[in-house]
Amino acid sequence: MYLQRLTLENFRSCKNSEILFKNDLTVLVGENNSGKSNIIDAIRLLVSPLNQRRDRYCEDEDIRFDTDKNEFKISAIIDNLNNDQKGLYITSQLESDSDQIQIGLTYEGSDLSKSILRGRTNFWAGGQATTNPEYESSDYIRHVYLPPLRDAISSLNYSQGRKVKYIIDSICGPEETEEFVEKASNTFNELNQHSVIKKVSEKVTAKLTELTEGVILQQSSIEFPNTELGELVRNLKFKLANQGLKPAEIQQSGLGYANLLYMASILVELDSAREVDLTVFLVEEPEAHLHPQLQMVLLDLLKEYSMKSNKPEGSDKPEGKIQVVVTTHSPNLTANVSINNIEVIKSINDENGNNNYPYTAAIPIWELGLEDKARNKIDRYLTVTRASLLFSNKVTLVEGLAEALLIPVMTKHILYKINISDSEEVIKLKKRKIAKFIGTTFLSIDGVDFKPYLELLKMQYKNCSIADEVYVLTDDDIAYGDDKEVPSRIDDAKRLVGANNVKISKHTFEAELFRAGNETLLKEVFLDLHPNSNTKWQDKIESKSEIDEQSSNFVYLIEKRKGDLAQLISEKIVEGKTFSIPNHISEIIELISNVNEIDLTDNEN
Repeated sequence: MYLQRLTLENFRSCKNSEILFKNDLTVLVGENNSGKSNIIDAIRLLVSPLNQRRDRYCEDEDIRFDTDKNEFKISAIIDNLNNDQKGLYITSQLESDSDQIQIGLTYEGSDLSKSILRGRTNFWAGGQATTNPEYESSDYIRHVYLPPLRDAISSLNYSQGRKVKYIIDSICGPEETEEFVEKASNTFNELNQHSVIKKVSEKVTAKLTELTEGVILQQSSIEFPNTELGELVRNLKFKLANQGLKPAEIQQSGLGYANLLYMASILVELDSAREVDLTVFLVEEPEAHLHPQLQMVLLDLLKEYSMKSNKPEGSDKPEGKIQVVVTTHSPNLTANVSINNIEVIKSINDENGNNNYPYTAAIPIWELGLEDKARNKIDRYLTVTRASLLFSNKVTLVEGLAEALLIPVMTKHILYKINISDSEEVIKLKKRKIAKFIGTTFLSIDGVDFKPYLELLKMQYKNCSIADEVYVLTDDDIAYGDDKEVPSRIDDAKRLVGANNVKISKHTFEAELFRAGNETLLKEVFLDLHPNSNTKWQDKIESKSEIDEQSSNFVYLIEKRKGDLAQLISEKIVEGKTFSIPNHISEIIELISNVNEIDLTDNEN
């Protein structure tokens, strides 16, 4: 069994949001403030913690701010029940003999006008209210929560006594725990009789006697306190060190490994998952303070937990299923999980386009209807860089690395370059345009097959798509490809993102740079790359009179070093060298930056 669907009504940023989950691992990605943490908190409110220590309760502040209803609802569908579970959860089923159950809660806020001083939470199952506030399913469906760690050292220092006690309770039986407490008690009793303790006690008592013998005589003693488990573990401390070294105070370790120690203390809780049918392991932003390799180790561990079921074959014990839900801002994590396990969470403006009342929408990529070929290609090529396209509302796709390197430099240092003669208003406007451009994910796909990426970004799920604005920069050059494929791929791009958002050049990017009147600078860069090739430049470029032949030969000369060429050109532009931007590139920059208020027809320094 697993959490298949969560529905949130009027809960914080969620107006009427539906979130789907995979039965093993679901990775929630999205921009800041899109609603990922709200989804995690909703699960925490609905499902009891595995350790039975709830620290999150429904509050008036959880009610969505723009609703006229003084309440919110959280409901969940639990799917894939086996026959034993169907009998166990019979009152939670929506239909007889269904392999799904529904659980939920409704929170009614306080209302001073009706003398309702405190809000009220009503749990329900199968569409029916329950008299038990912890409805029957809670004994078999639990969660474990790993919060986003900003300072694991402080978290460990603050709570480690309670954490150690819970770990002892969860992994040690009552007899073993009692034996430990008894042994500690005997040890402390022996220490209470030690001469050091007795001497201190006698000295303090003597002075106290002097102070109280004229009134009500007092006596004192110094001894170790009662040895209950909670008292014993209060002073226990986690320590940490590289293997082979003596463990030291965790303050002496880096935050990354301190985070891992904290995570390890939480993961111990999952050993108790065998006692329930389903444990939803909620992990928020696990990448904090972890370098990429550690992020990968952590991801592999989460994948391993998501495949676990602790139920022995032929056993009548609980299923022990662990389902993992992760939120992240890390392209490293996103790039190393299949898009079939990724759900994009985004903030949507209301139906009137008003961004004062945005709401959370979820787009499960596995529900987009991508063909296997497209999905496999994206999985194969979803590098750390390309994974960033899942975190942005605005994406620009280009063919190669040269475009991805050069166009941002052209934008900042040529098209919107701030000049001494610019007025204050013009300067502000240029800065705003640059900021809008920078807010766009600029992505090289290393080829011309835009279709899989465009389908991923623009295919609709419940009237939402991953990206709101997508732009494509390509060419219809057929020197190196099948001329029949060019119209087809361009038509696909126009169909998916709109004809106005696709800018096409007749020639390749490098050829267009040459044809825009940049021969002098390009020769300088070419000779920087090939110091002994002046004769070759003269033979292939300067001796030719036709621009078509010159630009074609230029592309041939730099074919194997396009990335190096783009890097050197960008350095020359930053230095202030004169460089002209081809028209189709200026057009797409203006589109991305919404340029319509300033005349920037002069593309040169």
